[in-house]
Amino acid sequence: MAVLKVLTVAGGGGGGGTDAQAVFFFGQGGGGAGGYLENDSFAVIPGTANVIVGTGGAGGANSGTYAKTGINGVGSSFDIGAVISAGISTSGGGGGGGGASSAGGNGSAGGSGGGTGATSNANSAGITVGGGQGNNGGQSFSGSGSGGGGRGSQGVSSVSTNNGGAGGAGLSSSITGTAVTYAGGGGGGAGYNSSGTGITGAGGIGGGGAGGVNTGGVGNNGTPNTGGGAGGAVANASTGYIGGTGADGVVIISYVTADFGTCTNTNGNVTTDGPNTVVTWTTNGSFTVAGAAPSDLDVDVHDTNAINESLSMNTAPVELLSVQDTLSIIENSKMGLDLTIPVPPNGGIVIF
Repeated sequence: MAVLKVLTVAGGGGGGGTDAQAVFFFGQGGGGAGGYLENDSFAVIPGTANVIVGTGGAGGANSGTYAKTGINGVGSSFDIGAVISAGISTSGGGGGGGGASSAGGNGSAGGSGGGTGATSNANSAGITVGGGQGNNGGQSFSGSGSGGGGRGSQGVSSVSTNNGGAGGAGLSSSITGTAVTYAGGGGGGAGYNSSGTGITGAGGIGGGGAGGVNTGGVGNNGTPNTGGGAGGAVANASTGYIGGTGADGVVIISYVTADFGTCTNTNGNVTTDGPNTVVTWTTNGSFTVAGAAPSDLDVDVHDTNAINESLSMNTAPVELLSVQDTLSIIENSKMGLDLTIPVPPNGGIVIF
């Protein structure tokens, strides 16, 4: 049976936002990375797969009262129902916690969890929804925001009034033939102090956006089509700022070209990597497997009544052999079984 390599990365979570603060300039939490899953042996038979590429979540607002948590990203999937052995899907990244004064918000759960907003209390970090998709966000115990979780590591907690926590690191994939890191968490917003030395939480490697600066500013967006979480905002005395927007996700497949017949897709970008065909989707689309490439058949004839043949599986679960006489066989596809095939003395059709 033919196989694909499949990578799905969901949209990253938005960073936390905050309104104007007359006394303290609190930083807010970074968004969690979109869920990341990769399967190197995804078995397929002819049919059409639906491809969904999740969008990044919007940043938390800059007006109103208290928590302004970023919006979760949207999940990605390569989903074919009964056509392919099993679908593969990931969850959007959790939004980063936001807030005003000392009421920073909790991070949301997602593929990776969002970081918490600034608080004098131990707010709950956003947690991963599990399934090996990502990691939890960090917690905040100070006036700065914590980092959102990444696929490779948890978001960094904020323990300093001045310094935002960094986003968790993403994870590298070489499915395209080149190593690329996806699904980094967003950085927490810096906290303000009188000397202006608060440090912005860095975005996690793999597309995470950095947090806002200590004098007040928006969170930075995630890098497009990495599933990176966005940075948390920082307010000043006169202006509130929104959190950054999480990055859209991506779906990528790779397969040995010679193992497949005609394959088509909608909205995918086709490239090659040596013997492999690579298809990348940055928006919704589809992929159709028409069938397997033809193969050679080596026949070991023991007598005029039986043919013993070792055949290797490619895609078809049913084999049809048209027997013209006791020695001639026309092969229509390949199978993955060792078979002893009885041949009718006067020719005929054998279906198994």
